[in-house]
Amino acid sequence: MLIFPVFLSNYADGIHHGKKYMNKDIKAVDQKEVTRTLPKDTLRLDNDLFMVHTPVKEIKAGIPFSLQYTTSTLVEDGEAELIVDMKKYRLTKGCLLVILSDRITMLESMSDDFSAQFLIMSDDFLKSLHISETIELRQLVRNYPVNNISEEAFSSLTQYFSMLAHALERTDNPFRREMIFHLTKAYFYGLGYYVHPHVTSETETRSQEVTQHFLELVREHFKQERSISFYADKMNLSPKYVSACIKETMGYSAMECIEQQTLLYAENLLANTKMTIGQISDDLHFDSQSTFGKYFRTHVGIGPKEWRNNIFQKGK
Repeated sequence: MLIFPVFLSNYADGIHHGKKYMNKDIKAVDQKEVTRTLPKDTLRLDNDLFMVHTPVKEIKAGIPFSLQYTTSTLVEDGEAELIVDMKKYRLTKGCLLVILSDRITMLESMSDDFSAQFLIMSDDFLKSLHISETIELRQLVRNYPVNNISEEAFSSLTQYFSMLAHALERTDNPFRREMIFHLTKAYFYGLGYYVHPHVTSETETRSQEVTQHFLELVREHFKQERSISFYADKMNLSPKYVSACIKETMGYSAMECIEQQTLLYAENLLANTKMTIGQISDDLHFDSQSTFGKYFRTHVGIGPKEWRNNIFQKGK
C-alpha cells in the first residue's frame, strides 16, 4: 500500500484498464523486480500475497499511485494523512485501512514514528477465496476504507497477522498454501464481523447518501464526463442540490471533487508510468494534448511535462 507506490503501480505492466499502450518504454514488472523492491524481511506466497511488518521510512508525499493489489494496513503507532480517490482520511494507532485494487491513493503526511503491518494480495488470489459470493464486503471497504476498530478487533487482527506470518515462514510445509488460503479467508470474514457493525450502526444523512452516490459515479465516469450536470442527471437531482450536499459533507465543491479525481489520476500516470502526455490526454478523453495541458496547468500551476520532470528530479 503506502510503501510500494512504484513496484505495485497498476500501470507499470503497460496495460491500463484493458487498453494496451504499445510503448516500448513501458515494461512489465517481473518477479525479480518485485523481489528487489520489497524490504528484505518480506514474507510472501509466490506473487499472490506479501506480508510486511516494518516501520515505513521511504514514502514520497504528494505523489499519487494506484495499486494492482488489495492492501490491508493495521496501524500500530504514529499518524498519517492520505487521500483515497477523492476523500481525505487520517490514520492513527488502532486504525485498519483496506484499499482495493485500482483505487488512487496519495500520502499527504506521516509522523516519524508511523509503523504498521501490511498485507498485500493479488486480485487472482482474492478471487480464489470467493468472498464476494458470501458477504458484501467489497462495497463496504470501497466506501469506508478506514475504520477505527475496537481493542478487541485490533487484538484479533494482530493474532491473525501473527498466525499468517508463522504459516508463511514454514516454506517446507506441503500444506502451506492451503493454510494461508483458509487463514486469509477467515481474515475477511473477520473484517465483515468487525467492520460491518461499526459502519452500519452509523445512520447516514441524506447529504451523505447523495455524496456517496456522487463519488461512485465520478469514479466510474470521470474520464469521460467532468460536468456537475451530467452526474446530477444520473442521480435525478438538480446540480444545485448535489453541490450543496457535497459541500456540506466534504467541505469543498462537487466540481473540486471531479477535478481532484482527474488530477490524481493524471499525476499517477505521470509519476508511475512512461506513458506520453499525449497518451494520458487520450486516456482522459481531452480534445487534444494542448487542452489537457491547459487544464492541468490551470489547476496545478505548472504543465504536466514540468510536473513530471520535477518528480523525477526529486527522486534522484
